[in-house]
Amino acid sequence: MWKELLRVRTRNLKDTDRAIRVIGSVFDGQKLPRDLVGYHIYRCATHQNEIMLEVGWNSTVTNLGGSELVSRLAFSMKELGLVDISAWYRKPDR
Repeated sequence: MWKELLRVRTRNLKDTDRAIRVIGSVFDGQKLPRDLVGYHIYRCATHQNEIMLEVGWNSTVTNLGGSELVSRLAFSMKELGLVDISAWYRKPDR
């Protein structure tokens, strides 16, 4: 199990709403990978023009750069503002 985070800080609230719609259409409008567990969209409490997409995967982390799906989404978000993408995995218990 691993998580992928995509953060987008847009120039204005109109672009933030657009980014949320784009994310929704990507996850609702296509056949999704089998190992996708789920996703959540968060809006920053202090910067209303910043959102974060959290995607859960039920697979091994083979590419620390993230999934192809979220990488493509991040690329499409660049026109709306600053984009940061990261992959996270849980450290094994000792």
